[in-house]
Amino acid sequence: MNKKYLALVLVIIAVTGSIIWSNQPAKSPATSEAPIQTISIAGSNFIFSLTEITVKKGQPIKIVLTNTGTYPHDFVIDELGVRTSIIGPGETTEVAFTPDQAGEFEYYCSVGKHRAMGMVGKLIVE
Repeated sequence: MNKKYLALVLVIIAVTGSIIWSNQPAKSPATSEAPIQTISIAGSNFIFSLTEITVKKGQPIKIVLTNTGTYPHDFVIDELGVRTSIIGPGETTEVAFTPDQAGEFEYYCSVGKHRAMGMVGKLIVE
C-alpha cells in the first residue's frame, strides 16, 4: 500500500510542477533596439527652431512639430519618406522613423512657398 501511495504522491508532484512550469511567462530574447529619440521642433513664420539635427543611423527618431506661427506648417524629408500632417497655429503633430542611411538630408515645410522663403533645415545621419 505504501508503494501505491508514494507513486500517487510522485504523480501529483509531477503534474503540479508541470502546470506551474507551463504557466510561467515566456522570456523574450534580449533585443538591442535603441530607445526612440524624441526631437521637438517649432515651426514659426518661415523658420524652424532647429536648422540642424544630428542623429545616428539606425536610431529610432520621433519628430514632434509644434506650430508657433500664424500660418499652417508641416515637416518633410523626401529622401527618407518622412512627412507630418499639415497643422494650424497652436497645433502639434509628430512622425516617427528610423534613418537607415548615413548622409545629410534637407527637411522643409511644404506649405505654399515656405521652403523657398527659408523654412528649411538639415538632418545629419552619422
